[in-house]
Amino acid sequence: MKYGEEIIANFDVEKDLEIWPNEHKRDYIIKMTLPEFSCLCPRSGYPDYATIYLEYTPDERKLKPKWMKLTADFNPRGNVHTVIEIDSRTVIK
Repeated sequence: MKYGEEIIANFDVEKDLEIWPNEHKRDYIIKMTLPEFSCLCPRSGYPDYATIYLEYTPDERKLKPKWMKLTADFNPRGNVHTVIEIDSRTVIK
Protein backbone atom coordinates (compact mmCIF):
# COMPACT_ATOMS: atom_id res chain seq x y z
CA MET A 1 0.00 0.00 0.00
CA LYS A 2 1.32 3.45 -0.89
CA TYR A 3 1.79 5.91 1.98
CA GLY A 4 -1.17 8.09 0.91
CA GLU A 5 -3.46 5.06 0.67
CA GLU A 6 -2.29 3.90 4.09
CA ILE A 7 -3.03 7.29 5.67
CA ILE A 8 -6.53 7.33 4.17
CA ALA A 9 -7.25 3.72 5.17
CA ASN A 10 -6.14 4.32 8.76
CA PHE A 11 -7.75 7.76 9.24
CA ASP A 12 -9.91 7.87 12.38
CA VAL A 13 -12.29 10.84 12.62
CA GLU A 14 -12.38 10.65 16.42
CA LYS A 15 -8.60 10.57 16.78
CA ASP A 16 -7.14 12.33 13.72
CA LEU A 17 -9.57 15.16 12.89
CA GLU A 18 -8.58 18.38 14.65
CA ILE A 19 -11.52 20.42 15.96
CA TRP A 20 -11.35 23.90 17.45
CA PRO A 21 -14.22 25.05 19.65
CA ASN A 22 -16.28 28.05 18.55
CA GLU A 23 -15.77 30.06 21.72
CA HIS A 24 -18.07 32.90 20.67
CA LYS A 25 -20.87 30.61 19.38
CA ARG A 26 -21.13 32.62 16.15
CA ASP A 27 -21.79 31.36 12.64
CA TYR A 28 -18.97 31.81 10.15
CA ILE A 29 -18.12 30.39 6.74
CA ILE A 30 -15.00 28.36 6.04
CA LYS A 31 -13.90 28.42 2.38
CA MET A 32 -11.46 25.96 0.84
CA THR A 33 -10.13 25.65 -2.70
CA LEU A 34 -8.70 22.39 -4.00
CA PRO A 35 -7.12 23.28 -7.38
CA GLU A 36 -5.76 19.86 -8.37
CA PHE A 37 -8.76 17.49 -8.26
CA SER A 38 -8.49 14.63 -10.75
CA CYS A 39 -10.84 11.78 -11.55
CA LEU A 40 -11.88 9.49 -14.39
CA CYS A 41 -14.96 10.19 -16.49
CA PRO A 42 -17.46 7.42 -15.70
CA ARG A 43 -18.60 7.30 -19.33
CA SER A 44 -15.34 7.52 -21.32
CA GLY A 45 -12.72 6.55 -18.77
CA TYR A 46 -10.67 9.62 -19.78
CA PRO A 47 -9.10 11.70 -17.03
CA ASP A 48 -10.92 14.82 -15.90
CA TYR A 49 -9.49 17.69 -13.87
CA ALA A 50 -11.30 20.25 -11.79
CA THR A 51 -11.01 22.88 -9.12
CA ILE A 52 -13.19 22.07 -6.12
CA TYR A 53 -14.59 24.92 -4.04
CA LEU A 54 -15.98 23.99 -0.62
CA GLU A 55 -17.80 26.42 1.66
CA TYR A 56 -19.46 25.50 4.93
CA THR A 57 -20.71 26.74 8.27
CA PRO A 58 -19.65 24.31 11.00
CA ASP A 59 -21.93 23.05 13.75
CA GLU A 60 -21.02 21.63 17.17
CA ARG A 61 -20.80 18.01 15.90
CA LYS A 62 -17.99 16.64 13.72
CA LEU A 63 -18.81 16.26 10.03
CA LYS A 64 -22.33 17.71 10.43
CA PRO A 65 -22.15 21.28 9.09
CA LYS A 66 -25.09 23.67 9.44
CA TRP A 67 -24.70 24.55 5.77
CA MET A 68 -22.43 23.43 2.95
CA LYS A 69 -21.92 24.29 -0.71
CA LEU A 70 -19.67 22.30 -3.02
CA THR A 71 -18.75 23.50 -6.51
CA ALA A 72 -16.76 21.39 -8.97
CA ASP A 73 -15.43 23.49 -11.87
CA PHE A 74 -14.16 21.00 -14.46
CA ASN A 75 -11.59 21.98 -17.07
CA PRO A 76 -12.94 22.04 -20.63
CA ARG A 77 -12.53 18.83 -22.60
CA GLY A 78 -13.94 18.53 -26.09
CA ASN A 79 -15.02 22.20 -25.89
CA VAL A 80 -17.38 21.45 -22.98
CA HIS A 81 -16.94 23.33 -19.70
CA THR A 82 -18.93 21.82 -16.84
CA VAL A 83 -19.66 23.29 -13.42
CA ILE A 84 -21.55 21.19 -10.85
CA GLU A 85 -22.87 22.86 -7.72
CA ILE A 86 -24.58 21.35 -4.67
CA ASP A 87 -25.97 23.59 -1.93
CA SER A 88 -27.44 22.00 1.21
CA ARG A 89 -30.13 24.70 1.35
CA THR A 90 -31.54 23.57 -2.00
CA VAL A 91 -31.26 19.79 -1.59
CA ILE A 92 -34.64 18.10 -1.21
CA LYS A 93 -34.61 15.76 1.77
